[in-house]
Amino acid sequence: MCLNGHRLDPWKGQRNTCPKCGEVATSKCQTCSASLFLSWDYQPDRYPQYYTRADVGRDYCPYCHIAYEWVRRWIFRAAPVENPYVSLKPYEQQLMRFLPDAPAPTADGLTWADIDSLHVIRPITGWLFGSRYGSVGIEDNRHPKHHEWERYRISCNDFLSCKRKLALLEQRWQRERVEFWSGLCGQDFEKEFARMLEGRGYRVCHVGGPGDSGVDLLLDTKKGRVIVQCKAHAGRIGPAAVRDLYGSLLHNGAREAWLVSLEGFSSAAREFAAGKPIRLLTIDAFLHK
Repeated sequence: MCLNGHRLDPWKGQRNTCPKCGEVATSKCQTCSASLFLSWDYQPDRYPQYYTRADVGRDYCPYCHIAYEWVRRWIFRAAPVENPYVSLKPYEQQLMRFLPDAPAPTADGLTWADIDSLHVIRPITGWLFGSRYGSVGIEDNRHPKHHEWERYRISCNDFLSCKRKLALLEQRWQRERVEFWSGLCGQDFEKEFARMLEGRGYRVCHVGGPGDSGVDLLLDTKKGRVIVQCKAHAGRIGPAAVRDLYGSLLHNGAREAWLVSLEGFSSAAREFAAGKPIRLLTIDAFLHK
């Protein structure tokens, strides 16, 4: 598995680096070095119906009982500062007991047995149909330790909100570094650049992909439409890319075209763009603004 939760296939030569995200791979638990036995990618956002409880082997190590790195990265994922407070889902609540740095229920007068316990409120129903039919869980306000549970739940929410805000700040700091952009593939470069422009008030439409006619992004401005082509290539961009962009500019009837690169442009490319509504830009020009 890579540290982002993608399963690698050794038979295809996928051993050290993940082909999906470029993250390093591991075959052992990061805490106790026990072997991993996972069959699928870790995808709680895509398949929430299968992530209703914390499972041994998938979410945490069966030997040290500590959550795997990809679980930590998912639950501590970046959250917008505008809405930092999140309510934990049952799956997330269960994961908290496998995170060593998470709040302990003992601080609020609970044990894990209390959290898992059922309180009988209808003895006759329980006697006839079983204890589950005559009982309520700790989430129910009729449970005798419900108030303690509420205090613990709030402390967990505060802890998780803080972690997600810190992750967002770290993510923003990373995006201000050229090294972050240099490590992106073409499509990821387009998506991240579109996200940056949206954060600065631009109305962006991402159209990049197969058959994009040399246009990755469309910007609607007060003065007209701007087309953007992103080049995540190492080295300087030559005149061929500028000529292609000029053709796309005429074809789309845009007011202006931007060509965004990592390391700049050759002198021939700058000569061709001179006097034309084409801006040759490097990603460094957008950082720290």
